[in-house]
Amino acid sequence: MSESLAEVGRVIQAVGEFVGRTKLQKIVYIAQRLGYPFRQSFSWHIFGPFSPQLAAQVAEMAKLGLVSQEPTREARYQSWKYQLTDVGEQFLDLFEDRADKPGNLAHLVRELHKKRSAQHLELLASILYFEELGHDRSTAVRKVLSAKPKFKGQRQKAIQALKDLKILTKHHPAR
Repeated sequence: MSESLAEVGRVIQAVGEFVGRTKLQKIVYIAQRLGYPFRQSFSWHIFGPFSPQLAAQVAEMAKLGLVSQEPTREARYQSWKYQLTDVGEQFLDLFEDRADKPGNLAHLVRELHKKRSAQHLELLASILYFEELGHDRSTAVRKVLSAKPKFKGQRQKAIQALKDLKILTKHHPAR
């Protein structure tokens, strides 16, 4: 369990101040699908792939004082801001030998967090989720666009999201 908390801690550490539970969920899911060793199980939820286990781990990290968690206003809704505490930094040091040596995960996380909205990550993660269920890419895109009415008419955006991901994985491979 401690190693799983360290994996989540490294995602938060990569951006310094991580804003948004949805973004955290989607970035961990995308990284997992790209081959990074996250152990959380994801299932379909209103905003796409969701892991109750990941949500519980973040809550546990806050309870243990490894991350600070505070509410913040993002546009029209309340969001959460997470930051690794000094205790959290010390905790991650205990797992230094298992950290992503070349920093590829950190680069990927920073890129996704900084340049992609939560909605864009939801679209991308949802397509990857349907692919994981065994659908080819074209069918996965079609299913997401029909399952999520807010993305209706955004086929081009979905295709561009997948191209962006391909470019990212070329620069930030899991291995």
